[in-house]
This record gives sequence, C-alpha cells and structure tokens, in this order.
Amino acid sequence: MGMLSRDIAVDLGTANTRVYVLGKGMVLDEPSLVAVEDDKVVAAGSEAQRMVGCAAVSVEHPMRNGTIAEFGLADGMLRQFMTRANRWGRIAPPRVAVAVPSGATAVERRAAQDVAFQAGARAVYLVEVPVAAALGCGLTIGDARAALIADIGAGSTDIAIISAGGVVLAHTARIGGEDVDRAIASYVRSERAMLVGELAVGKQLADGPGGLELHGRWKATGLPGTVELSAEEVRAAATEPIMAIVTAVRAVLENCPPELSGDLMDRGVALTGGGSLLRGLADLLRKETEIPVQIADDPFSAVVVGTARHMKGLDTPRRKRRSRGSLVPVGRDPVNGSFVRRLDVGGGKRGPASRER
Repeated sequence: MGMLSRDIAVDLGTANTRVYVLGKGMVLDEPSLVAVEDDKVVAAGSEAQRMVGCAAVSVEHPMRNGTIAEFGLADGMLRQFMTRANRWGRIAPPRVAVAVPSGATAVERRAAQDVAFQAGARAVYLVEVPVAAALGCGLTIGDARAALIADIGAGSTDIAIISAGGVVLAHTARIGGEDVDRAIASYVRSERAMLVGELAVGKQLADGPGGLELHGRWKATGLPGTVELSAEEVRAAATEPIMAIVTAVRAVLENCPPELSGDLMDRGVALTGGGSLLRGLADLLRKETEIPVQIADDPFSAVVVGTARHMKGLDTPRRKRRSRGSLVPVGRDPVNGSFVRRLDVGGGKRGPASRER
C-alpha cells in the first residue's frame, strides 16, 4: 500500500452505506439514496435525502435486499462516497473490501465488485456479511468452536454458523427491518384509515418499547392527523415479518452439524444490524431457539468494522501466498439447498480482482 493510498471497507446496506478507512476509522454513514436529475446522479446520502419532494429531482434507492438493484445509481452513489472517504489519498487509488450477503448470486457479487472499480478502486475484495459481522462484534472465529451470527439489516437477514475461520452453513433471507416498517404502515392504513410513511415508523420503532404515535394523512379527507398504536397492536402488526426472521435463524440451527451443537448452546447467537434492535425480537429468538441471544454493542457498524478488520490481514505472508485463489462451495443453504460460498477468513481464499489481470 502506497503512502498516498488507504485501504477502504464498504458496507453497502439497503438503508445506509458505511465507509471505514483503515487508519482513520468510520468516516461515512449515510442513507443509501441518490438524487437524480436528467438521468444524472446529482447528490447522494443525506444530501439526496434533503431533496425528497423537490420537483426537479427524483430520489431513488440503488440497493434492495442487501444487494445492488440499480447499477448506474449505485455507481454514482459510491463514487460520491469514495471521493469523500479517500480525500486523504488523492494520488494512488485505494484497495476496497465490500461486504456482500452470503446468499448473493454470482451476478450480484460481480455487480458489487464492478461498482467498486467504477468508483476508483485499484483492487476489490469481497467479504461475506456474516463473517464481517462476526469479526466486527468481537467474536473469535479462528478456532474450532462454532459461532452463530445473524446480521439483520433493513432489507435482508444473513445467518451463518462459523467454525475454524470458515462458514459451515449460511442462509440469506430477503427480509429485514423495512418489512416490519411496511407491515405496521399497512396495519395503520387498513385498520386506522391513515396513510403513514414507513420511514416514520422505523424511526419510532428504534426509540424503545411501548406504543407508537404516528403522524400521517387521513384516507377519507386527505388532512393531516395523528394515530396512536398500543404496544399490543405494534406486536400484532409486526408478527409476520419478525416470525420470518426467527424461522430463518431456526432453519440454520436445525441443520447444524451435531458436533457443533454444543458450542452453539454455550455461545448462543450474536445479533448485528439495525434490525437486531427490533422490539421483542431477541426475547422471541431466545424462546424459539432455546439458546442465549446477545446483541452486539454497536450493531449498526459491526459489518463495516469487521470488513476493515479482515483487510488488516491481507498483507500477511500467508495471505500473500494464497491471494489468487477462488470462492469454493463449503456447505448447503439449509433453506433452498443451494451451495453456500464464502471467503475463507483464515487463508484469504479470494484474492483481489484487479484491472491489471
């Protein structure tokens, strides 16, 4: 790594994108939004969010379910974010590690790699979300003891059993915190005849237990109004998406190799991602899985911090010797039966993709 370049870790989330510069820390945490005018990205992140409602621009979401949905928009967004993040190294392009869901398809992985190149990276590494999350919340994953991690984001939930530095089983469920927000907004629309924004629901859900006071517009009159939901109504409205998350975690547990079950009984499941703070989720997981449940100290940043920690090991002699390997199948997704692919934390099985190849 040259003196005028820094390694960068990126978590391209459905709701927020986070960028971590090695040697500096997390330098950017912005909404995954772009403002588009005349087919050009004119703003990204918080700046784009402030343009919601402006007649001249449309505000779009480049990410969906934890992967890139609109390549051109994601390209424009990451370019702007990388420009801000890499202002300490203006000459040499950085190496970039991007977190990707364990269930991402080959096309989705390639899109994540390509968008980082388009944003100015000289080499790109892909790190799977559950591996990054485990590293980010301080789990020891290099020894033989198994660990269970569940990263619950806005658009997807990534669950994996990790042992000896590798992924044993993994599953990505295309459901997350935004589905809970939508379920509650739908309940208010059908049962209380009020139109409320999903963003408003999400902000209040993060504030703590209890009911909700939501501001919106009455369906009948179109006038502004307020509706109050009891804690019981909130639980009832959110039951379906929350149970879907619990079912996904159980599916991985139920397919755990017997020799690793004892480790999971002792260590439990570690939760990361903003969705880990959903009301009642941790308690329901404890009840349904009968294992301990811990929420990371900083669940929002665990993935990007873990991706950065992975990058710190890229220059060790062992990593250099094995840097041109490829992703290999290591198990089956217990839900859909497909092979799970991973980046081996211990040996650096995926080397950098590079334009110089």
